[in-house]
Amino acid sequence: MKAVVIHQPRGANVLKLDIQPIPIPLPGKALIRIKEFGLNRSELLTRQGHSPNVLFPRALGIDGVGIVEEPPSGELSKGDVIAMAIGGVGREFDGSYTCVCYSKMHQTAWSSLFCALQLQNGDRLLIRGGSTSSFVASTTRRAELRELLLTSASDVIIIGDGSIAGDVKKGKGFDKILELVGTATLEGSLQRANANGIVLCLTTYIGGSEDIIATPLEFHVQISRASKLDNTVEAHKFIEEDKAIGNIVVAMVN
Repeated sequence: MKAVVIHQPRGANVLKLDIQPIPIPLPGKALIRIKEFGLNRSELLTRQGHSPNVLFPRALGIDGVGIVEEPPSGELSKGDVIAMAIGGVGREFDGSYTCVCYSKMHQTAWSSLFCALQLQNGDRLLIRGGSTSSFVASTTRRAELRELLLTSASDVIIIGDGSIAGDVKKGKGFDKILELVGTATLEGSLQRANANGIVLCLTTYIGGSEDIIATPLEFHVQISRASKLDNTVEAHKFIEEDKAIGNIVVAMVN
């Protein structure tokens, strides 16, 4: 089978297309023939060497959709269509950058907004780094993304250098704030929270199968680029250069 493998972390060129034997699933595990997967920024960080618990060589890929080739007894059937995400995929064992797209981005967004922040009708929501019937304000450093964010249900777009307190000080505060940039802009986000408001700084995500099951599957995903397995190096460079505005989807081609 084809696989894109990393033997040691570094730049995008360490992603090497290889031919490997088809793995034999352990008891209770299913063998999945991958059809499509999405590229995630966490995979870029692992490739750069920021995931000390990941052992190499490793085929990355923390989500994907495909068809069951060898099912565990009594749980799945051969030919079943299946979606997978996280759960050690691409980190503890080889992931979807192999030939044997459920979007982690969507599942993370849904859980952040409706489980952690408990978003409700009428809430004023601020999304920091955001590339419902609630009022939604999104921030970005890139002016060219304004129209895209407006068509993605944002009511107000704040374009700035990361400090937003002055940009929105004349308006109302926010009931819920989703901080996607990180600790560098967290102080400004805290300054814009209403009394009894909730601020979620999402620096990592740990979810289980129950979270995936609870996530609605009817949603729109902004596709930034469609690629092939052979072009995974170029796709990683595309993310690294901050050119992606939405998901990058890789399709397997026989």
